[in-house]
Amino acid sequence: AVQDFRFNASHWRAELSPGAAAISLPAPLTVSATSGARATFSGQGRATAFSPLSAGGAGTLALSGGGLPAVKIAVTNASISPSKVAADIVAQGEVDTPLTKSARVTLAGHADLRAGRARFDLSGCAPVTVERIALKANAVTGLGVRICPGAGPLIETGSSGWRSRGVFEDARGDIAGVMVKLLRGAGTFDASGAAAGPRNATVVLSHAQVVDAAPSTRFRSLNGAGRFVLAGGVGTGELAVTDARGHPLATLALHHNLATGIGRGDIAMASLVFAPGSLQPVDLSPLAAVVRGADGAARFEGWFAWAPGVALTSGGEAIATNFKFRSPLGPVTGLNADIHFVSLMPLVTAPDQNINVGQIQAVLPVSILAARFGLAADRLTLTTATGMIAKGHIRLEPMQIGLGPNAAFKGAVVFDHVNLEDILAATSLSDTIKADAVVDGRIPFEVGPAGLKIEQGRLAAIGPGRLSLSRQALNGVSSNAQTSATVAAVAGAGKVNFAEDLAYQAMENLAFDQLDASVNSLAGDRLGMLFHIKGRHDPPTRQKASIALSDIIGGHALDKPFNLPSDTKIDLTLDTSLNFGDLMRALSQAWRDSLNAGDPARRSGQVQASTPKPGAQ
Repeated sequence: AVQDFRFNASHWRAELSPGAAAISLPAPLTVSATSGARATFSGQGRATAFSPLSAGGAGTLALSGGGLPAVKIAVTNASISPSKVAADIVAQGEVDTPLTKSARVTLAGHADLRAGRARFDLSGCAPVTVERIALKANAVTGLGVRICPGAGPLIETGSSGWRSRGVFEDARGDIAGVMVKLLRGAGTFDASGAAAGPRNATVVLSHAQVVDAAPSTRFRSLNGAGRFVLAGGVGTGELAVTDARGHPLATLALHHNLATGIGRGDIAMASLVFAPGSLQPVDLSPLAAVVRGADGAARFEGWFAWAPGVALTSGGEAIATNFKFRSPLGPVTGLNADIHFVSLMPLVTAPDQNINVGQIQAVLPVSILAARFGLAADRLTLTTATGMIAKGHIRLEPMQIGLGPNAAFKGAVVFDHVNLEDILAATSLSDTIKADAVVDGRIPFEVGPAGLKIEQGRLAAIGPGRLSLSRQALNGVSSNAQTSATVAAVAGAGKVNFAEDLAYQAMENLAFDQLDASVNSLAGDRLGMLFHIKGRHDPPTRQKASIALSDIIGGHALDKPFNLPSDTKIDLTLDTSLNFGDLMRALSQAWRDSLNAGDPARRSGQVQASTPKPGAQ
């Protein structure tokens, strides 16, 4: 960098006297090379004195250009003698290396050289900043730290090598590849080595904070403390991780070979214990907000591995046994899972992972749930999902669920021998609708930015049964009921109240041979249900229709109550809808209320339409 150099001293002064000499530089002295390198010496207006046994003075050296680091060193109180060299030094510099970009440091202290050993002691904390440390996709940017005096000199050299000791504080940096910030790092370091590089080093991290920097928070801030050691060319370390309240979460063990560049990190959560009033999943991640009141233990083991020229690899296993918690649907008990991950960044599982749940104590309890799935970076593949509900079985057909912010997916729920009476008993309709029916069905659905949509859902009874709809249940219901030819003829004559009464009687005690229904989403967040029922009128006590001859002659036959005869054939079409949006909002509100006052309400709100009664035909 300094070949073919030029010396320029425009103004200097030398004074000689018996046994002494002095040199002063009223103007800077420069040495310039054709490569662009430049060194500038300034005497700070004071003379540098020389004598046969000593010298002293002050000055400033500045280096720049031609591949040299940009460095400025100010020397004061310099003292040179046969036994030692000492000076106070303030140094500022910026340097780029293959690993770092724009590393800047400012330090001040006292240098001392004697008996073949040199040392530099800091007089205060020295700020260090690095614009970027290149670590492939996980480069650290905005790195900053303060290096402060420790138990000995910052650096000490001798014939056996060098040693560096000190304290660091306020360490910080961004790891953009994983969208993580490191904050408030503090600890001590002690390293030693030779010209070839470090041989031994110990870093004790007393505290550091890890903060999620993703646009949507994935995890709460974490704290870490540990010890890292370099010996024999191999770096090892162990970091203890806690949450913000100090709950132990995990340990991280590191191993790295400096010669080969091969390393590995192992994560262990031996026993993460959750309990109401103590550690909860939401304390670790806001993504777990739907899991409250968690009670049980979970375990996780994971690893990362790296090598030159090879992409970072990772994997792990998560285990939960007999876990229970509150969910928006109700308390969940008996959750068991053993999930194997083939990547942790991004999170990817092996195919066909299994989760089993004993029961979800929802408005309508679901038990013995089992799901088999696989998680990829951009989607969740559901192979099977089954459970028991209302004395029957329920399952989700295989589907893929996109994980993007506006992802949409389609699926279908299949019912097998489900008891309709149990379903109605769990809703506000239980007081007005009674059913003894077992149904099969399939409900296709689509979930997207606009919400949940159901199209061409079908339910059908697997055999004969009974249905009883009270008159209160039929508010806002459009019906088309056909009874015997006599009733139909009278209704056609315009006796609306009479015909409507007969239709109500027909639906209050109906023994059906056939029952099916179509289910579709309607405008206004409503769920439309169109029933088709064939059967007969079957009241508890057999009934006959009787009309007095005098009423017929007097034209008053239809002014009095008329009992619909038993076994009157009925062919009923019932068109109704539920306030599905209100139901979902009621469940959400019940979930929010439960966070402060126990479990969600066990019964849904009013979901039946509340419009005036129409006439029956």
